[in-house]
Amino acid sequence: MCIRDRYQRRVRGTGLGVTMRPAVRAVVMDNPVLDMVVHCPSSILDSFALVPGGSCPEMQDLALKKTLFDSVNTMQPVLTPGGGALNSARAMAWMVPPAVAADIAAIGVVGRDDEARVLASRLEEAGVRPLFGESADQRTGKCAILVTGEDRDRCIVADPQAARELAAEHVEPHLPRLEDAQLCLLPAYIVTGPPSRLAAALLAADTVTRSGHFCLSLSSAGLLNRLRASGELRRVRQLAERAAYVFCNQEEFRSYLLPADLPECSLQQAVARAEINAHVVITNGAKETVLVTRESTRSFPIPREHAVQPEDVKDLNGAGDAFAGGFLAGVLLGETMEECVRAGQYCACLLYTSPSPRDS
Repeated sequence: MCIRDRYQRRVRGTGLGVTMRPAVRAVVMDNPVLDMVVHCPSSILDSFALVPGGSCPEMQDLALKKTLFDSVNTMQPVLTPGGGALNSARAMAWMVPPAVAADIAAIGVVGRDDEARVLASRLEEAGVRPLFGESADQRTGKCAILVTGEDRDRCIVADPQAARELAAEHVEPHLPRLEDAQLCLLPAYIVTGPPSRLAAALLAADTVTRSGHFCLSLSSAGLLNRLRASGELRRVRQLAERAAYVFCNQEEFRSYLLPADLPECSLQQAVARAEINAHVVITNGAKETVLVTRESTRSFPIPREHAVQPEDVKDLNGAGDAFAGGFLAGVLLGETMEECVRAGQYCACLLYTSPSPRDS
């Protein structure tokens, strides 16, 4: 029996599904983009000087970027709501059993165009309420996700457009919802760009922590390294110090937490030196998940029923987001840390093996 089915059985007869207010309440804030997922030969990446497994946050050559997205459009892309926290929100909504009333919402900025309508419609179908502000002069962001090779690695090229305009004014109408939420999840890349984006993130974090949990995904090692090089990693640290849960993979953990001059320090020491008070949840693909605090380190091997063979992997894109969504569904439902980890592993497993993972 899968974890989602166990949740369903557990809540039957509890009355949770008939309460007047939602039994679980969560908010995510993100760069809402329409993901365009295609499987393509590596020669396509070569022609645009892209690297498998890499991320090009924004292609500076506008003509080249237009050519890339025009090419992707000819490959019959799968269109899905994009943005790491939006992916997690969809996983959360799916994992919460239908017998439990849920209110899971997403804050961000989109354009006034067909792409925004498609994005909102897909989120609503997945059980996520879009709370999007609109840009008067920018189009809805989009993201090309190029999946290549036998290892199903991917390259991501983002064109955030309207999403860049996120500011406190887009958060303020939703402060009552944030005050009432059990948790709020943000990706680290939300702080890139103008200072108004960091102000919006801090407002959301400070509001939810009055009665709920603030959660942070570290997004990517490449992003963290770029922020460190530019002296802007402190923006992420301002969010991390407010977090109850921080999600990352091993590479992101090293880029953000481990002191470069102390390679042999323990995970607990690294978390303490980085002044993190949160539960740091470290994923490692098909290997064990590690949960670290200042006081303890716990390892959770992938259960045999969730193990994925290399030949069964269809796509790696968004696995960490799916894990965070499953884990946080467990938090919303009051599960133990072990059960939260198992829920995250289950969601990641489903994503790995689905032909169109984030559309399933």
